[in-house]
Amino acid sequence: MGRETPEIPQPVRSAIAELWRTPSHTEDSAFNSAAFRLLEGNSAAVYLAIGDSRLRQEPSTSAQPNELQTALRNFFRWNGAPWYSGPCPDADKAALALHQAFLATEVKRTLLAPLDRLDLENPTQRLHDPIKSVRFGPNNVALLSSAALGQRVRHDALKRFGRWHQFPTEKLDDFYWLVVSKREEAGPIWERTWLAILHKTWDEIGQVPVFEPIYPAPIEDALFVLLLSFAKESKEASWAPFAVPWVYSLTDDPFADAPRAPDSSALTWTLIGHPNEELEVPDRSESFELDHQKLDALKRRWQRLQAVLTKADTDQANFHPLTKHFFVKALADEGIDEIVANISCIEATLMLKEPKGRTKMEKRYKHLLGNGEEFKWLKRGYGLRDEYLHSLGDPKGTISWKDLGQTRWSVAKAVDRYLELTEQKPELNREALLRSLQN
Repeated sequence: MGRETPEIPQPVRSAIAELWRTPSHTEDSAFNSAAFRLLEGNSAAVYLAIGDSRLRQEPSTSAQPNELQTALRNFFRWNGAPWYSGPCPDADKAALALHQAFLATEVKRTLLAPLDRLDLENPTQRLHDPIKSVRFGPNNVALLSSAALGQRVRHDALKRFGRWHQFPTEKLDDFYWLVVSKREEAGPIWERTWLAILHKTWDEIGQVPVFEPIYPAPIEDALFVLLLSFAKESKEASWAPFAVPWVYSLTDDPFADAPRAPDSSALTWTLIGHPNEELEVPDRSESFELDHQKLDALKRRWQRLQAVLTKADTDQANFHPLTKHFFVKALADEGIDEIVANISCIEATLMLKEPKGRTKMEKRYKHLLGNGEEFKWLKRGYGLRDEYLHSLGDPKGTISWKDLGQTRWSVAKAVDRYLELTEQKPELNREALLRSLQN
């Protein structure tokens, strides 16, 4: 996506036509040909002269041949060319696509996160009928076949980048995926390849963020809402409704490097069938029924989250961003680290900087949920955290699934209720909202 595209510059059109006529049977022969050097030179001359082209957006005034070469090579790998097998655009279509890429102002990024072990059932069906797609906001939880997954990641194009980039679609057949797409600035071509590191300053390299999301922000937002929606009291098993071992991120920018292939072995399978005739299929041991009422509740939670996020960094902010961070972080943590993340989440939600902060936080918790089982488990979680945080716990000790599950449940209930409260009292900022819970 970009501005209205003017006519393709003749030097670019003629250079690609010459490259298409050059007899090249391999990528190396094509990229080392005089025709490719002509395209490189003509592209530099044309797009450096256009003030806001993506080639012109450089941190220095000189052209960067290595960056241009890398971008052009990526372009042909993504789009196809005569020296590759498979479909190939004609020279005019390739020239138009290249011209549009140099003038683009936006590209689309797609993020795919496998939801390991998740199973979604339609309770209105008599037989087990998995739900194929659940949409909320810009997010989609989809059950994808290997063919559908291959189309989303452009599997055929990835083959041209080498074996380290070939997405293992066949091994990841029939898993649930969280799929999120967003628009972002196209930016200069040097930001889309590994050569971007050459333009970082020493100050940038030497700075470490105080906290950074474990998952990209759009994925973290969606996971936050999914975890609240799938939370359930669990006294005999782990609380987690799914696992997210990694996130695969790619753009439709034809100048970008291809991402490395993810590790399929990080996901979970199970065996079915008779002995000696067993098949390995995705593990769907965490099953949830999702009827219309639950789907509406999921969408409502998403709307509440978006409402509080729009107030961030204003004097009307009523939601601490670390609530989301720690709530999702607990998904990736285990043992005492999971407890620490959960307690940090409830403090980010209900605690202010004030004397006797924990006592007042507990009072707010009781006003939200009452002095029932949830509060007892919150106290139990606090005790476990304090014991280990102050080096009083046994490093060889254990924590039960019940402790983990019930602590998570007590936190999830409070976070969910707090989001409801922000909707009920949108005129109050976070401090005013929390102080109202003390009365």
